Amino acid sequence: MTLDESVSPAEARRREAFLQLARGVGALLHESQRERGVSALHVKSGRRLFAADLAAQRARTDARARGAKELVASIGLTLFDDAPGALDRLGAATRDVVAVRGEMERSVATSDRVLSVFSLLNAELLAAVDDGAAHVSEGEVRCLAFASLALLHAKEKTGVERARLGAAFVTGGLDLQDRVALAELVAARTSYLHMYAMTAPVPVAQMLRRVLAAPPAVEVRRIEDRVSAPDARATTIDAAAWFSTISRKIEMLGDVADATLSYFPHAS
Repeated sequence: MTLDESVSPAEARRREAFLQLARGVGALLHESQRERGVSALHVKSGRRLFAADLAAQRARTDARARGAKELVASIGLTLFDDAPGALDRLGAATRDVVAVRGEMERSVATSDRVLSVFSLLNAELLAAVDDGAAHVSEGEVRCLAFASLALLHAKEKTGVERARLGAAFVTGGLDLQDRVALAELVAARTSYLHMYAMTAPVPVAQMLRRVLAAPPAVEVRRIEDRVSAPDARATTIDAAAWFSTISRKIEMLGDVADATLSYFPHAS
């Protein structure tokens, strides 16, 4: 989709900047979400799970982080009221990630600490997209921007679920706090996906429905129902299998996010 000739140059720049931001931040979010899950399960399993995957995953996250920081800096006032502040917050969150990695190497990190640090980074990234979406014009384009944002938030809730439940499965199952957290995550994700379905173009809304009916998403729901049942204490779920299944669902949500951005107007 190309820009309408009636769009002002300033609005054209904002639209193009938002498209770049959503793509760049979305790519970093995906890697940060995966590193959060890999790291949480690695720590909870006494460094047994994902030991061979950590270095490569960290490298992928770092590469995307460099690109995202450069993008926020280059967009500047085109989309942000306070670009330096956004960069400062992203920098602080990134330094916390470096710190928790060091704690992992010294075997002093906990899975809760890992979850908290990466979730803070992701919250700052989502806040940047929030800010960008608010600066896009009214009408269909802004509606599409908020659809993209809603899907990113839904994907983040699913990523938190992957890490938190995976760590719980390592040690045998969910406690009461985990079950409450699961209920909250599922409810929030459902709300975001509903918002997406109401605002996204019909073809990608239909694509999302197919994703949610696909085997990985169906299996995730089955596990959610199983561990939420009254006799859930007797339930044993393989943590690595859980990670693999929900990761496939997350990747499919990422495909929907990419397809959604293809509807966004751009300059070329």
